[in-house]
This record gives sequence, structure tokens and C-alpha cells, in this order.
Amino acid sequence: MGLSHLTLQLLRHRAKMETDFSTNYRQCMDDLNDRLKGESIEDRIQRNWVIPLAAFRTLEAVLDVPFMYRDLLGICVDGIIRQNRECKSNNELANFWNVVSYLQQDGEIFLEADFRIDYLSSLKTNKVKDLVFKQPRPVLRMQTDRIFMLYKKFARQVGDNALPTESLKFYIENSKEYLGVQNSVRFKNIQKGVEVTKEVEVDGKKYYRKTSSTKQALCFDYTELMENYNINLNIDMGVSEIEESDAHYKAKENGNSPYMF
Repeated sequence: MGLSHLTLQLLRHRAKMETDFSTNYRQCMDDLNDRLKGESIEDRIQRNWVIPLAAFRTLEAVLDVPFMYRDLLGICVDGIIRQNRECKSNNELANFWNVVSYLQQDGEIFLEADFRIDYLSSLKTNKVKDLVFKQPRPVLRMQTDRIFMLYKKFARQVGDNALPTESLKFYIENSKEYLGVQNSVRFKNIQKGVEVTKEVEVDGKKYYRKTSSTKQALCFDYTELMENYNINLNIDMGVSEIEESDAHYKAKENGNSPYMF
């Protein structure tokens, strides 16, 4: 039978919708504004929710349903707050990754020093245990000491408000690209674009050896980052563009997950 009987029931009240909808729309908007006091809600989100709410309020007296306007009002308030929070999270994350991309292009952060992109067959973090990929998959591992600091510095320079570190971490750790933390990842020591070296003596001869250090790193599915935020941090990874494109295609073909569980 489907929902056609409901559609036919609603069509009988078209005239009532035409005459009463505008009044109920304004009343519903007032009710939402009252319930959402203290919340910073995007206007488009609230207006998207108020339309079905106003439609229900207009026809409530002639519809036989097991709930009332105040019940639907509460559902709409919760939905508006949740959707607004999710949109804010996506917007803030997009801004963060755009800044990271800019910092890399401008020579402020460096591959292998501030972040690594490695094709891995498996991954262990505090979030995923023994995650095995169906084929080697690019994983971005990022140490945040300098990147978080430079993100805030860049925001000040362009007059934006950077997220507090704890808020940024919360958004990052709850994003779908996030794979967890690895406690010991090796990064090169690079200062002002030059690898830091250490003088060592072997058999009476002095040599300069490149240095590195281990840091805690946040891990991300790099393919998902590229798709969702349109960024490219991949510089001289030793993987050809053809290989990378092929790996990306295989991970997505037939809509299959790239992970093995």
C-alpha cells in the first residue's frame, strides 16, 4: 500500500494549507527561536526544519497521527542543534585542512618532518587494532606540535578566529577520516627547509649525519582527506601518479570498503 493513502489524505486539505500555512510558519519560527535561545544556528538550517513543522501545525487538527505539535517541535529543536553542530564541524575541519595545504605549499611545513604519507598494508593505533587493508593504502601521519601552532598563527594573520586546540582535537578525532594515534613515528628534523645534521667522527674522520626523532602522530585515511577536502599533500613519495591513481580506483571500485575486518 505504501504511503499513497497519506498523500491522498493530505491533498484533501490543500485549501487549508493555502490559507493557514503562512500564519503557522511565523508561529513555528517564533517557537523555534524561543527554544533555541543561546544557540548560534545557521539561518538556512532553521528554515529547512521550520517548513515541515509549519505544515504539520497547519494540518494537526485534521490529521490522525499519534503525536502532537509539541512533540514534533522538540524533535525539530534537537535535529536543528545536531545538524548545526555537524555543519560547524565540517566547516572548521575544511578550514583547518585548507590551512595545512597552504602551509605545505608555502614551505612552512615539510613532508617527512611534520607529516608523512605512507602506503601501508596494515595499521595499529589507539583507535583501530590490527586494521588490515585489502591493498596498500595511503595513510597520513601528522605530528601536531608545529602544525597546530602555525594554524593559529595563520588565522591571526588573515583575521580569522582559530579554534582552541582542544576544540580542534575534538573535531579531528570525531571525523570519519581519523584513524587514531600512533605513539612512536619517526620524523626528520628539518629547520627552515634544511635537514638538521649532527657531526659524528668515524676512524678519525668527521661526517655529518642527518637526524630524526620519534613523535606521537595522528593518523588519517589520506584518500578520504583528498576526496572530502580537496587537498593534495603528496610530494615525491616515490609512488608514480599512475600507481596512486590505480590504488585510489581499486579502493573505490564497486563501492567496496578498502578495509578487511
